[in-house]
Amino acid sequence: MGFLRSLKKMIKNTNHNVTQLDQVQKELAQLQQAIKEAHHLQQIQSDMLLKLTHQLAGHDIAKAHFRNLKSPGAEQNDVPFNQAIKEVPLLLADKTYNSSHPNYNADLVRNDPHRVFNAEKSSWNPTYRKLLPFIHQQNNASYLDNSVWQNILQEAREELLTIPHASEIFKNQTYLENYVADLTHCYQAHYIPGWVNLNVALFLYWLVRQNQPKTIVQTGVCNGFSSAFIALALVKNGNGGKLYAIDLPAIFDPKDPSWTMKNSIYGVVVPTSKSPGWMIPDAYRDCLKLQLGDAKQLLPSLVNHLDSIDMFYHDSDHTYHHMLFEFQEVRRKLSAGSLVVADDIAWNASLWDFADAQQVAAYNYQGTAGVAFF
Repeated sequence: MGFLRSLKKMIKNTNHNVTQLDQVQKELAQLQQAIKEAHHLQQIQSDMLLKLTHQLAGHDIAKAHFRNLKSPGAEQNDVPFNQAIKEVPLLLADKTYNSSHPNYNADLVRNDPHRVFNAEKSSWNPTYRKLLPFIHQQNNASYLDNSVWQNILQEAREELLTIPHASEIFKNQTYLENYVADLTHCYQAHYIPGWVNLNVALFLYWLVRQNQPKTIVQTGVCNGFSSAFIALALVKNGNGGKLYAIDLPAIFDPKDPSWTMKNSIYGVVVPTSKSPGWMIPDAYRDCLKLQLGDAKQLLPSLVNHLDSIDMFYHDSDHTYHHMLFEFQEVRRKLSAGSLVVADDIAWNASLWDFADAQQVAAYNYQGTAGVAFF
């Protein structure tokens, strides 16, 4: 009898332990699921932060000259945007830095506004030759007089506005600003259109007008603000030039929770009803030959397809190694007198390192964009 009582007690204790074990396993499973969800949330947030690098550099650059062209309320998101980007880590990727971080060091990325690198190298590039009279020596380095751009860009703006349908760009700009404002209000998150500032867009227009390219390659289109200025310059040139572009679209999807996270910041947004490059006026949409996908996969085959490239414009993944990859890919087909242009050069030194390797002159436009002259 004593043995039976002991056996029953052991069975009872075993059952109790099994029940406890089941409970522990259940709680462990819940904990694992919570960790998994937290990791997923962290990954989404990390991805959203990386999207910000698309157009942060130069966000505050030189608005004064063309302030009258900006739509009402265009700067309403600057304060929360600038506060948020300062909290993004300083090191975004290898050799790639957050230029808005309090500890950002421009020397690490060779970001010296208005400087002309390798100015001593002889260059017969026609666009570079037009800038030579404005280059001067300062502290053992060469710089371009930044004051020349006010008149140059003003003239470019006035010419652009004479092109039929040019006003559509600014109507589209207003539409997009209202669209992201509505998203911000609706989802209590912060949405950024993902475009270059107006001065950079006019700088691109001027480069295309001066260089008269027939074949331009662009990586990173988004809504197409910069592409629209390039397209209008091609139309004005009248030589049948084409813009071959690659874009990995970030189209807003209200059904995707990663797009509607409260208090999150989204640095690149294409409206749900639109497609990449939609800001180009309809009359000139045939200038654009667009491929959708990752430039890492698509750019080599595009370069192989083209006989030559007269101008390349980078505005996609702004990490050092990816930018260098793109520059090296297009180098294979660059024509004499061509240009290699990049936006967001404040994040890394890839363009200057590339220009050094190729022994060509390169210019830092206002600390936000750059161009190498071949």
